[in-house]
Amino acid sequence: MSNIALSLATQKRQYNSYPKEIKEVAATLVSEQGYAVAQTAEAVGVSTRFLYTWKEHIEQEQAAQLAG
Repeated sequence: MSNIALSLATQKRQYNSYPKEIKEVAATLVSEQGYAVAQTAEAVGVSTRFLYTWKEHIEQEQAAQLAG
C-alpha cells in the first residue's frame, strides 16, 4: 500500500457536532413554519436525513414533556 493510501486508511473521520439550539431551530422551521426540508438542511449545512432525525427526536421530546 502506498504511503498516501495508508495515511487515508488510518485517518479517523471527524463528525460535526451541532448545538441543540441549532437542531431545534432547524426542526421548528420545517415542522411549524413550513420551510422545505432540503432548503433548511442546505442552509444549516447538513443532509436531509440528519434534519429528519433531528425533527423526529425533538418531536419525541416534546411529546414526552406533554405526557409527563
